[in-house]
Formats: sequence, structure tokens, C-alpha cells
Amino acid sequence: MKRFLRTALDLYRSYPVTAFLVSTLTVAPATVLINLIRSDSTELQNSVFVDDPLIEISEGLSMVQSFHIESEAKIPSLWIERLGEQNAADLWAHRDGELWWQAWPEEGEPCLILQEEILDAATAGDFDPKVLKASESVRLHRGLILLFADALNRQTFDQRFSPAGVVSPPIERQCFDQLNTTTAVLWKPSAVASMAGALTPLLRSASHGCVAIEFRGRELRWIGVVASRSLREASKRLVPPDPRAFLRASLSNQAAETNQAAETNPSNALNPGEQGPLLRLQSHSARTLLGSLLNTPLIRDGLESNYGLISNLRNQLLAAPLNLQVLQNQKGPFQAAVQLDLVLPSPNPDALSSLKTVSNRLKNRGLFSKQRRFKTSKGENDGEKILWYDYKQNTKRLLGGWSWNHGSSPDAGNMSLQMTLARQPDLKMSPVFLTDAGHLQARVRPSKLHGLGLIPKTWPAPVRRAHTLGFSVKPLEGSGTSHDDWRLISGYLVLP
Repeated sequence: MKRFLRTALDLYRSYPVTAFLVSTLTVAPATVLINLIRSDSTELQNSVFVDDPLIEISEGLSMVQSFHIESEAKIPSLWIERLGEQNAADLWAHRDGELWWQAWPEEGEPCLILQEEILDAATAGDFDPKVLKASESVRLHRGLILLFADALNRQTFDQRFSPAGVVSPPIERQCFDQLNTTTAVLWKPSAVASMAGALTPLLRSASHGCVAIEFRGRELRWIGVVASRSLREASKRLVPPDPRAFLRASLSNQAAETNQAAETNPSNALNPGEQGPLLRLQSHSARTLLGSLLNTPLIRDGLESNYGLISNLRNQLLAAPLNLQVLQNQKGPFQAAVQLDLVLPSPNPDALSSLKTVSNRLKNRGLFSKQRRFKTSKGENDGEKILWYDYKQNTKRLLGGWSWNHGSSPDAGNMSLQMTLARQPDLKMSPVFLTDAGHLQARVRPSKLHGLGLIPKTWPAPVRRAHTLGFSVKPLEGSGTSHDDWRLISGYLVLP
């Protein structure tokens, strides 16, 4: 684990934007693919044999990223460490546009991978490729040269490496097509573990992934696949995404696609001004965001025994359409508020019983409430709003609350439930929910969150200052259901 953490720190120092991107693709949609229906593994027989040395090498790697040499840019520290300052400078200056890779073995330090012909064409006076290739820290494989930190790192890699042919489905082949031609990144569970630490158990749904990346001016874009299972296990019927159209599309078009709901309800919009949400996560079902958390045995059992969240109610919550927002407070003791909107079946005695249990718990902790009931025209109970307060220095302080109502539900027979922190619930401001099965969307304003101190200082400075971050997850073309283990993800980051 120490080696994992050290590798993660090296990644953040050397390639902060890449580190953020991989973290975003795994942490931000951390539970996107939990409890999904598995594809028929017999379809793997339709995959084809792939003669690709990079795929063979990847068997012993936890993450690999491809880059193009940019001779005008600063020489990466990894080049200097593996080649020496003079050799690195010579190769970097004379091989502009060539492809190279940085790889993270399952154990050990990062590895530099170059095409062997790049070394053979070196022009430095004292540089002898034959001497370098003979080093115990170097491994040659079918036209590629792997430069490890030392002989021990190479030996550790060799123990895992088995240079055999690979039978690969379209999803994996597309990934390596990108790694062999453009900027892209592939990761596996051990890479997620090295960066996520204690959160790793919650990230099984996105523990595998591969995305193509493009920098265009101040914009960073990506598109690819995230999965809870290896890309090699994907069915042939799944159609890999074509990154060209997405990466070349205008950012305004992408923003419009991920903000269509704002046209229906202004409370959904992510505007440049102060009124838009600082963060918004929308999902066709709460399972995509909360499934892993609520099904963790320790949390599941605690919620059931302490708050009455029994199995039937938990399943209802996980199946419910969900909208989560972080909103800026213009006044009051809290800088920001959280609003969670769900749609549940009605009547729902289990949900009402659980809310009552929560109320009793909060009262026992010294909080006090203010309640308002809603009535139908016949005088029947149709909903309620409960606000919770405490006293801070003899001043009453609103902590949050919840509200449920039948009349405001978008569908007959359902109830709307809104839960809030640091603001009053208001079902009149309920957002529009996603209607496409298996879809998730997110929009974030990092610079606004950073200004409120809500983003860790350890995040790279360009990301903290970014105007907008957006991504969406949805089923791949050819999916048998909306719950396949492999999903398409696309997104963008607008840098300052």
C-alpha cells in the first residue's frame, strides 16, 4: 500500500490534470455501475485475437497513459530520471509528435515506455542505445522499450508478465487503438486503490476504465468507457464509442446536451451567475449514486436498526429518480446548502415510519422541530414539512429538514420527497428528473466551490480555478439492458 500511495503522489505531481481526470471518472460517479445485470459471458467467444504488444504489456500494469512529444513543452521529469538529462533533452527535442507512454506497474515506480526506433535514431554524441538496452532496469518487447526505476522494479514486472496473444472484444480494442494513436488513459482496480485509499470499496463500479483525452485551448475533454469488470470481459455486441465526433464538437453543444433540463425548469440551470447550483448530480435511479453506500453491510445494518430503513424501503430508495444539488447560501451561518430530491411510490407507510424514527433520533440529540401539514380538499393528510433547528450562542439556527407531498409528484401514485441541509425544503423548487434509463449527469462549478472553501487544497490549482466541469454516463450502444456493466462516459473541463 505504501508503494501505491507513493505512486499516487508521483502521479499528482507529474500530471495533475490526468490525476484529477482519473479521480473524477472514478470518485465523482463512484457508484454508477453497482448491482448491474451481468452480460452473457458466452459472447466472449466472438472476440478476436489481437496482435498488439501494448496490450500484452498492459497485463502487468495498473494504469497506462499515452502522450505525444511536444518539443516546446518542458521535458517530463520521468524522462530525465530514466534517460538522464542530456539524453532526455536530445530525444525530446528531435522527436516532436512521436508517441510515448507512462505506465504504473501493479507494484513499484512508474515506467517510461518508448518505441525502440526512437532510441535507435538518437543523435546525442555520448548516447549509446545498446548500452541502455542492456541495462538490468530495461525490458524490450516487440519494438517497445520499457525503462523501469531499477532492476527490482523490472523483476517485479517480469513476474506478472506473460507475453502471450490476447483475445480482445471491441471495447478493449478501441481503447488500445486510442492508446496507440492519441492521448488516452487506461486504468485498473489497483490504480483506483492507490489514489482512493479507504474509499476503494465504494469504487468497484468504476474500477476499470479507458478514455481518450483532448486538450483544446482552455478545454479538456474526454470520452470512453467505465466498468465494474475488465474491458476484456465485455460482450461483442457492445459498440465502443467513436471519440472523434465528441472531441471535435464545440463545447457549447456539449453543455447544451447536459443542461437540457434547465429549459424545462430554471432551478436546474447551471448559470454563470450566483443563482445556479454549485454542483448538480442527476440520475434516473438513486442506485447509480447511493447503491454501493446503502448496500455496505455496516451502513445497511446501522440504517435499518437505528432509522427503520428496512430492506423494502431501501430498495424503493435505490429505484427512485434522484437529483442532488449543492446551492450557495446568500445569507445565514452556512455558505452552502444541500438539496436531495427523490420520487417514491405512494402510499408509503415504510417511508413515513422511517422519517418518524429519524425525528425521534434528532429530538433525542437535543434538536427541535417546526412542523406543517398539508391537507387535501377533503381534509385528508397529503404531506408535511418539518424543519430542524438548534441553538448556537442563544440563536436559533436552521439545520435543514424534509418535505413530502403527493400533489407535487410528477406521476400519479407517487410522492415527492425533498431533504435538505442548511436550508428549508421547498417542493415548488423540485427539479426535473432524468427520464432515460441508466443515465447520470453531473455539472460542477469548481471555481465557485473553491471560493467557498469546499474543494480540498490538494486538488491541482488549474482544476480548482476551472469554470465548469461536466460529465454524463449512459448505456453503450448495443446494451441488452440499461444496466450493463460497461457504460459510456463523456465529459469536459473548462480551465481558467
